Amino acid sequence: MKRLFLFVFLIFSICSFSQTNKFILLSDINYSGKKSESRTDSLINAVNSHTDLNFILVAGNITSAGTTENLNEIYTRLQEFTVPVYVIPGPSDYMRSDNGGVIFNEIWQENRFSFSSNGTKIIGINTSVINGSATGHFFPEDLEWLDEQLNDVIENKIIFVMHHNLEKIDNYKAFLNLLPSDKNITLLSGEKRNDKSKTKLPVTSYSKFDFSKPEIKWQYSVVSQDSVSLQVSELTKDSVNTKRTEVAMQPISDKFTKDSTEFVLYSAESVWGRNISETMIAEPLISGSKIITVTYTGIVTCFDSTGTVLWDYDTFGNVTSKPAVINDILIVGTLQGDLITINMENGSQLQSIGFDESITSEIITFEYTGKKDLMTVADDAKKYATVFGTSSGKIYCYLVETLEEVWINSKARALVTTAPLINKNRIFYSAWDGRIYCIDSRDGVLIWKYRVTKNRQFSPAGCTPVTDNKFLYYTTPDGKILKLDLRMGSKIWLKKKYNANASLGISVDKKRLFVKSTNGRFHIISARNGNWVREIIPRFGEDFSKSSLFERDKIVTFAAQNGDLFRINNKFYYKKLMNIGPGESHSVQPFVDNSWIISNKDGKLIRFIIK
Repeated sequence: MKRLFLFVFLIFSICSFSQTNKFILLSDINYSGKKSESRTDSLINAVNSHTDLNFILVAGNITSAGTTENLNEIYTRLQEFTVPVYVIPGPSDYMRSDNGGVIFNEIWQENRFSFSSNGTKIIGINTSVINGSATGHFFPEDLEWLDEQLNDVIENKIIFVMHHNLEKIDNYKAFLNLLPSDKNITLLSGEKRNDKSKTKLPVTSYSKFDFSKPEIKWQYSVVSQDSVSLQVSELTKDSVNTKRTEVAMQPISDKFTKDSTEFVLYSAESVWGRNISETMIAEPLISGSKIITVTYTGIVTCFDSTGTVLWDYDTFGNVTSKPAVINDILIVGTLQGDLITINMENGSQLQSIGFDESITSEIITFEYTGKKDLMTVADDAKKYATVFGTSSGKIYCYLVETLEEVWINSKARALVTTAPLINKNRIFYSAWDGRIYCIDSRDGVLIWKYRVTKNRQFSPAGCTPVTDNKFLYYTTPDGKILKLDLRMGSKIWLKKKYNANASLGISVDKKRLFVKSTNGRFHIISARNGNWVREIIPRFGEDFSKSSLFERDKIVTFAAQNGDLFRINNKFYYKKLMNIGPGESHSVQPFVDNSWIISNKDGKLIRFIIK
């Protein structure tokens, strides 16, 4: 009997010991075309020199800008690895993608993965936001999928892979709430570690080491798994081993307290709320007493003022841009290149037209007064036009009633994401080529262009501009505020001290600018000279979200990335109104009967009044 027990014990020990994995953790390949081919070659050769690997995990930022061309090219290159490769996107793959994440999801089927290897479950989950900031976020669909995956896990060990460090994900508690307490767990992150972080997490994790030597062009981690831990070696070019670390695999700490405060009212009264529970990159459109929402999966929904659904429409595409309406016709653009007009009364499709590139900017409309002969319902009828930007930087103008082409402008050399601004017969817009353009709304002819920066990542293209009818105002990703002469395109002033994010507004009297900062401050500055009128410090934390800021009845409202919603009155006193849960919010928009609409990218939609 003792011999039988010893034999079984030895067999069990051998099997347990054999159930190990060795794999590579990669991130920040930052492929950008021909200039990065040599670096990519050396990385692939170095990784393939390890002949005992089970698989490779790529934790985001596989490209530098998420372009269709670069994503297709790096996908081909990654097939040169000698073992299976599993990939999730990073911020650089999504933030300024010319395809809104569609190509990534088509190439890799999804932006997440789940598989088993030698008694361990490996789960990769997306934390990057399309057309958003570098801060991480878990979206509703991904959390629902993760919950399903965890319900089916039979393995005792789970390795999670994500791009962001957990403490840099604004709603990380929603993830922690799903973790089973009876499994041995660890997290792997493709983002470099922040040694200054004071966040105490109830799970063990490993983050990419922070390298300070500029000559290092890439690095990767070799991970060897045993029954209780991960042994991680960080290798750089020429296989230089810079550091080793051990990461325990263990159950989630019982010190973690679940957080259920997803919605809290402070100084506001909720009229109604709707939880669409789908990713909603596009900001809702307010049209009279109706609200139009569009999910990333292309579902258009019309609500009345009571929050009742009037109709739904499926675009059968992906949408990241805010639609527009004129003359009771709704215009929606998809990333697949479809421009669709919809009857606002019943949600029926009127017409559609296809383009060979993604419609990426918000859509605007105006009454066309040009001289081009166009088809209309009647000769004496008004002509309504729609204008939008695309992934190549083109600006299209089409007649709304017939979808007849009016003009095309091809001066920009990069993606256009925000709404063009129309003032009289001029249209202003910025592209991710670092320039601001002014074109004639009647024929699309370029009037002027102004180069803000040669560094495209600091382009003002992420900001929706405001105007006082004489000057134009933008912010840039490096925190600057720019004032241009509206007629000539010449710079009036440039301010660098406000740490501005992409949220900008102008007062009703056009004398003051409202600027939200990236460091928890709200600035009211003079539109004339850019000097401070007042600095307000609500302490809403780090914030890189984008929104338009509106003034009504001498009150300005805005939402912070942590979910807090504030109002500031004409005496510069601020008050917290509510919290709708962490994540990027859209603009707080004025609505009927002195109410407001707030929404976020998780699909929450709330009508409220201020007490």
